[in-house]
Amino acid sequence: MFSISTYASPYCDHSYPKTTHWKADTDCCNWDGVTCHNVTGRVIGLDLSCGQLQGVIHPNTTLFHLSHLRRLNLASNNFTGSQISHRFGSLKSLTHLNFSYSNCQGEVASEISYLSNLISLDLSDSELLRYEPSNFEAMLRNLTHLRELSLSYVNISSDLRVNFSSSLTYLDLSDTGITGNLPGNVFHLPNMRVLLLGDNENLTVSLPKLNCSISNSLRQLDLSFTNFSAELPDSIGCIGSLNSLDLSYCQISGVIPESIGNLTQLTELNLENNYLRGKIPNSLLSLMHLGILDLSSNQLSGLIPPPIFTIPTLSELYLSSNLFTGIGQDLFVDSNKLQNNAFNSEAPRNTTNNVSISLPDFRVLGLSSCHIKEFPEFLRNSESLGFLDLSNNMIHGEIPSSSMSKTFDKLFYLNLSHNFLTGTIDQLPVTPYLDSLDVSSNSLQGPIPRSICNSTFLTILDLSNNNLSGPIPQCLGNSSQSLEAMDLGNNRLFGTIPTTFSKGNSLQFLMLNDNQLQGPLPQSLANCERLELLDLGNNEIDDKFPIWLETLSNLEVLILRSNRFHGAIGNCQRKSPFPLLRIIDASHNELTGALPKEILNNFTAMKSSKRYQKKVEYMTGDSYVVEGGPYYVHSGHNNSNSD
Repeated sequence: MFSISTYASPYCDHSYPKTTHWKADTDCCNWDGVTCHNVTGRVIGLDLSCGQLQGVIHPNTTLFHLSHLRRLNLASNNFTGSQISHRFGSLKSLTHLNFSYSNCQGEVASEISYLSNLISLDLSDSELLRYEPSNFEAMLRNLTHLRELSLSYVNISSDLRVNFSSSLTYLDLSDTGITGNLPGNVFHLPNMRVLLLGDNENLTVSLPKLNCSISNSLRQLDLSFTNFSAELPDSIGCIGSLNSLDLSYCQISGVIPESIGNLTQLTELNLENNYLRGKIPNSLLSLMHLGILDLSSNQLSGLIPPPIFTIPTLSELYLSSNLFTGIGQDLFVDSNKLQNNAFNSEAPRNTTNNVSISLPDFRVLGLSSCHIKEFPEFLRNSESLGFLDLSNNMIHGEIPSSSMSKTFDKLFYLNLSHNFLTGTIDQLPVTPYLDSLDVSSNSLQGPIPRSICNSTFLTILDLSNNNLSGPIPQCLGNSSQSLEAMDLGNNRLFGTIPTTFSKGNSLQFLMLNDNQLQGPLPQSLANCERLELLDLGNNEIDDKFPIWLETLSNLEVLILRSNRFHGAIGNCQRKSPFPLLRIIDASHNELTGALPKEILNNFTAMKSSKRYQKKVEYMTGDSYVVEGGPYYVHSGHNNSNSD
C-alpha cells in the first residue's frame, strides 16, 4: 500500500495524487492515469508519474496481474526500498517502461531483458540501481526493437562489448561507469538522434571516419568527461544534423577544425576544458543558430575575433582561461547576413567600417583572462545579462555603471576581480538579485556603502585587496542570514567588527584580515554556527582570547595573528572544544600562560601528515587548503593592484 506525500515528486513542475480519486466500485477505465483498450476494455496503460506516491513495490502487488499492460510510467515517485524485480518479466506486452527519478534500488532483474516488445526503457536517475554486466549485455542483445534507452546514473560498471541495435533513436548512459572502448557502430546507427555518454571517465572514445555522403540523423551528442585524448577529426563536420555537441573535459588536443563550420544547425557547442590550441576558426563564426558557445579553459590564442559577438542568437558565451591577447579591432561582417538576422530592431547598433551591426542580448558572458583592456561596448545591448565574468583582465578606470544601468539590472553574478578598476563601491551595480559579487584585487577606494546590504540574496561578497576605508556597515552582520562567504581583507577598514551576526545565519567563511579593525571581538560571532574559516589576522583587535569560539563545531581555520589579544587563554567549558579545527594561528599577540590540555587533546583533525602539510602551506605561503577549498589568506606583505 502506498502513502501520499507532497515530497515524493520533487522533480516535477506539477504533481498531484492521481490515485486519491480511485474508487473500488467504479469503472477503473475512468480512473486518472489508467488507459483501457477500446474493444476489450483491458488495462493497457498506467501512468502514475508525478503522482506523489511513496512506498515499496512488493512482488505480490496486483500491478503484476495486468498481463495486457503495454505502457507503465511510474516516474518521479518515491519507491525507496523497491527493486526492479523478476515480476516485471511477467508483463510480456510492455512496450514502454519508465521508472526514472523513482529511488528504486538493488539489481535490475535479468527478466527485463526478455521483454521483447519493449520500445522504451527509462530507469534513469536512480543512483542505487545497478546492472550486472551479464544482464546489461543480455538486455542490449535481446531487446532488438528498443528505440529509447535511458539509464543515466544507474551503476553498470561494465565494458561495452555488444553492438547497439539499429532501432535505437535515443541512448543515455551518462554517469553509469561504463568502461572499455565505445563500439564504432554507434556513430553509424541510421536512426540515432540523441547519444549521451558523458561522465564516464574510463570510457575510451574515438570518432571513426564518417562518410559525409551518408545522411546522419544525430541531433545531440554528449561525450563530455570521457577518455577522448585525441585531436578532433575533420570528419566531425559530416554530422551536419547536430543541434548540440558537448566534448568538454575530454583531453582533446590539436586545433578546432575548419569543418566545424559545416555543423550549421548547431545551437549548443561545448569544448570547455581541453587542450585545444590555435585560433578560433573563421568557419565557427558562420554558425548563425548558436545560442551557447563554451571554449573556456583551453590554450586558444590570438585575438578574439569580433564577429563572435555578432552571432545573432548567441546568449551564452564562455571564452575564459585561454591564451587570448585581447579582442580584435576590425570587424569583418557579411552585410547580407546582417540584413536577414533576427536582432531586435530597437537594439543599439555599433558601426564599424560603415556597416551597421546589431549585437546579441547576452544572458551569460565569461571573458576572464582574455587581456581585455576596457569594458566591452557590446555590453550596452545586453539587457538580459545575468552572469558577467571579466576577472583577470587589464581593465582600467571606473565602472561605467550609469551608461550600462540597463545592462546590470538583472545581474546575479558579477566578477570584476584582478583588474585595475578605480572609483568607489557605490558605483557598482548592486541589484536586488545579486547572488555573488567579487571585485577583489583592484584599486577601489572610499567606504563600503550601506546600500550593499540591499541585495538580500547575496551569498558571496569579496571586496578584498583594494584601498577601501571607513567602518564596516553594521547591516553586513544582518546580511549574514544569506551571506555564506565575506572577504573584506587587505583594505584600510577601521572601527569595530559588526555586532549584529544573528542566530541561524549562513556564514561559512569570514575574512577581515589585514585592516585596522579595533575594539573587542563581538560575542555575536558565536551565532555563526556554520563558520568554517575565520581570519582576523593583522588588525588591532584588543580583547582576551575568544575561548567562547569553542562552540563553533564546524570551525576548521582560526587566524588571530598580529593583533592585541592578551592574557591567559582560559579554560574550555566544553568536553570537545574546537572539534574540527585544523589550523590555528594566534602568534604575535600578548597571550600568556599555557595552551589548555583539553584543546591540545582535541586537535584530532591535525594529526594526519596531510593535515600537517596543509598547515605548512599556510605558514610558508599565502594559501592553505581544507575540505571544500582552496581558501586564501591575504597576508600583509602580499602585493595587489591597489599597492
